[in-house]
Amino acid sequence: MRLRTIKHIIEEILPELEVIATKRNSSPTTFQLSNTKKLKNAILEIEELELLTDFLSELQNQSFYSFNGDRLIIHQQEYNILNRTIPQLKKILEATVESIEKAQNHEIDSGLVVSIKIPEISDFEELEKISSKLTKIFNQTLLSDEIDGGFRIIGFDTGSNWIDILATSTAIVHTIGGLAWSGAVVFKKFQEGLLLQQKVKEMKISNNAIEEVIEKSKEAVNESAEKEAQYIYNKYFAGKDPEQIARIKMSLKEIAELYNKGGTIKPSLEASEEISEEFPDISELPNIQSKVEQIEQKNKK
Repeated sequence: MRLRTIKHIIEEILPELEVIATKRNSSPTTFQLSNTKKLKNAILEIEELELLTDFLSELQNQSFYSFNGDRLIIHQQEYNILNRTIPQLKKILEATVESIEKAQNHEIDSGLVVSIKIPEISDFEELEKISSKLTKIFNQTLLSDEIDGGFRIIGFDTGSNWIDILATSTAIVHTIGGLAWSGAVVFKKFQEGLLLQQKVKEMKISNNAIEEVIEKSKEAVNESAEKEAQYIYNKYFAGKDPEQIARIKMSLKEIAELYNKGGTIKPSLEASEEISEEFPDISELPNIQSKVEQIEQKNKK
């Protein structure tokens, strides 16, 4: 998991790490824990991060951890354990967030960061191929004379294969979002073609028919890329270099291939909701619709 993601999750967990308990008039002494559910969920999220197993082990042995409600009566011993362990756990997690922040560049506007997950690579040849693809995707679009600004690489997470790039402006981030979305539309068309080809092969019809379906699928992908490239050009470019459409079209096909191999393109976790909505969620591919088609449908009404 990325450090940036770990930091974000911990920041959401911290407010829940509180022992809200009231002493009861009882003998022996007991306490009513009134935030059991939130406390338990916070511990479960820390478990998923695979952090601080010793602290968690002690907490997992307490009655609140196996309780499903929100209000729970606990004994003095458990209260003492929670009152000692939870604040310590919170301090360690706060220090973890601070350490991650120090490892990152404070001067960077996180809202201008875009992250690219690349496919798994096992040798320099594969690294060269993915580097070449990323060059085609971004250099030939974002470094165009028709766009004011650009980007630079600011980090790479080893193990998770995420590359962080810093855009020079919000407009560049919007452009990357547009490319990522249109690339997903092209990828969806590609996947639809593969599904159709599979169905035709299962029907065990002639090779000529199969070849015709394959050719039609390629044409559909090409037409989709052409329409999306025209849309991207009209929306984000100055409109002074029509040849740029061909370069955008090639970039969209490369993005589609990146998605096909397990890659993805995402905005910063700190990005505004407006920007986040411009980037596709590849895990929800069936729900991704072409913005070109949406415009066409509106015009017909």
